[in-house]
This record gives sequence, C-alpha cells and structure tokens, in this order.
Amino acid sequence: MSIRTSLLRAAAVTALLATPMLASCDSEPSDPMEAARASFESGKHRIALAQASKAIEADPQSAEARILAAEIAMALGNPDRAITELKQVSPDAPKAAEANLKLAQANLAIGNFRMTKQLLENAPMDSALGFFVNASLQMAEGEYGDAFAVVEQGLAQFPQDPQLVTLDAQRLLMSAKPQEAADRLSPVLNMDPAVPDAHMLAGQMLLQDRSPNKAKAHFETVLSAQPAQQTAMLALAAIARDAGDKDEAARWIQETQKYGSPQPVGLLFA
Repeated sequence: MSIRTSLLRAAAVTALLATPMLASCDSEPSDPMEAARASFESGKHRIALAQASKAIEADPQSAEARILAAEIAMALGNPDRAITELKQVSPDAPKAAEANLKLAQANLAIGNFRMTKQLLENAPMDSALGFFVNASLQMAEGEYGDAFAVVEQGLAQFPQDPQLVTLDAQRLLMSAKPQEAADRLSPVLNMDPAVPDAHMLAGQMLLQDRSPNKAKAHFETVLSAQPAQQTAMLALAAIARDAGDKDEAARWIQETQKYGSPQPVGLLFA
C-alpha cells in the first residue's frame, strides 16, 4: 500500500468535527457556552473543553453543551470523552439526531464499526452530516465505490457542503484526475474557519506532486484545528525526514505518542 493511500484511509477514519463559532471569553466567563465556542474557534482547545464542561455543570440537560464538548474532545483526540458526552443527550432533545450521528462518528474514530453501523441503521438521511458519516464508514472499511455512491447522493441534496465536496475531490484523485480534484477542492480551502479534511487532502495531493513545502502548510492548518490529528503529524514527520531533518521527524513521531500509539502508517515514517 502506498503512503498516499495509507494517508487517505487514515484520514477517512479520523474525520473531522470542528464547527467553531464566535464571541470572546474572560477568565470567568458569564456565559461558558459562548466562551467555549470562542476559545474553540481561536484554537484554545483545552480551555474550550473546560468552559464547555462548566456549561454542562450549569445545565446537565443541555444537548448543545454536550455536543460542543464532544466536538472539542474529538479535536483533542479523545473520542471516548466525546462518546461519554453524546450518550447523555436525551433522545427527546431537539438535537438528538445530530448527537446520534456524532456518536456514530466518535465510535468510528475508535474503530468500533459494529456500533457505528448500529447507530446509523435508523438514522434519517436528511443532513449533510448523515451522508458524510455513512460515507466515512464505507471508506474506513475500504468500500470506496459504495462510499462515493453515498457522497453522490449527499451532494444531490447538499451540493455546497464542504465535507461532501472534499470527499468528492478525493474520488476524483483516486480516479487519477488530480487537476479536477484540485479544482473541486479549491473553494473549500478558502473557507474560514478551515475545513481540516480539505486541507488534509490538499496536503496529500501536494506530496504526490512533490511540493512538500506547500503540503506542510496544509498539514499545519489541520493541526491548528485538530491538534491531535496523528495523520497530519506523521505527514509532517515524512516531510522532515525527506528534507534530512531527522530531529524534526523524530519530534513529530514523539508528538503522536501524546494521543496514543501512532497509526500503523507511522511505521513508514520511522
């Protein structure tokens, strides 16, 4: 299996969940939810999670607070915490369907395909997230044809969704159409806040095109949004190794250890 294919498959499993918003925060914010969103947006993930936890303490029944805490936990490489929070969302809550899809995504991140399938079994396909999680599961299992069929269905309903557009660009890349893939991905790369999956794919494409310095910038963008994204770290390790910087490569490999054992693709970069 090539490094690019390994990265594509690893990225599919760790798909992304960051949806930062707005506002400002103080050391003791009067509105911890607003502060958590602002901290999340500015890349202060651990502070954001602490603030989201305060929001949950203030209102344990808040589905919004638990979903936000789960999103931050996923960005920090802690799907178990995300699962804990999402399981607490009442099935009668207004955002119960969203919580269920994100619970499926968190289970996918830990490789629990059985639970992911169970959660998706009766989930309505009426949101871009639903199509994205279903396609991500298919990709994680190596069923790329089925995955891209789901992407096509999703784009028919949600043609501008950045996650689905990113998967469609990946389809074009895997069909040996790199320029079409780059053109498809380009608008998503200009979005603010950044779409981590799009920048991950852009970095992989640039590595394939032998443009490591440009690729590096995209992987760094991924880590600014998802600081525990091991695939991006391993890609930066590969770039550093190929540039002859063994110390930098080793540093990135060591960084992955903070978030558990590196994925098997990490052996390619050792």
